[in-house]
Amino acid sequence: MGACTEPGYFAIVTELLPGGSLHDLLHNPKIHISLLQKVHMLKDIALGMNWLHCSKPPIIHRDLKPTNVLVDEHWNMKICDFGLSAINRSEGIQDQGVAPGTVRSSRR
Repeated sequence: MGACTEPGYFAIVTELLPGGSLHDLLHNPKIHISLLQKVHMLKDIALGMNWLHCSKPPIIHRDLKPTNVLVDEHWNMKICDFGLSAINRSEGIQDQGVAPGTVRSSRR
């Protein structure tokens, strides 16, 4: 919808997605998701990632997880949180020895 590119105030304005995150949806015991609906959800995510990777230049998300997928009122999935994204130019992506993504917490 819009963006602020002023240094120190970078922001992206997107549509309101009232369904919350895919993580919230999957962990809500009151919601049953049919196999067919799960397939549609996975297809939405795959199409979103494909669009990013097919962009010119390609955009690599690098932190895809259920909390970074939002859900609209029709249960369409939308990729979000591009804080770790990188543009894959011809020289490739260099991570300076640090693995990108969210650190996985150990649950016991």
